[in-house]
Amino acid sequence: MTTHHRPPLILIYGNSPRLIDLERTLRATPNLRVIQIDPDDPSAADQVAVLRAGVLIYDDGADLALIQALSTLHLEMVLMDLGGADGRQVMTNLGQAIHLFSDA
Repeated sequence: MTTHHRPPLILIYGNSPRLIDLERTLRATPNLRVIQIDPDDPSAADQVAVLRAGVLIYDDGADLALIQALSTLHLEMVLMDLGGADGRQVMTNLGQAIHLFSDA
């Protein structure tokens, strides 16, 4: 019997040009589920909480209180700050996070 692991849901929290470019790249990658959330949307925090993502990628425009709350409440969620990170490093870190979830 083969068990199929569903890829983790990746949330892109923000709408900066870097995040939009990353979202496009991730959506073009087979077997990834990606949702972009606009932090200016009044329901953004609720969306993040309800969707139960495996990975949340954000940048400097993120609500730091929300990020801190997520890190406390959802220990299983991988939080990735795009901030000043190199694009290749982000993809490497993301690949490691996806591998971690596929082994679970």
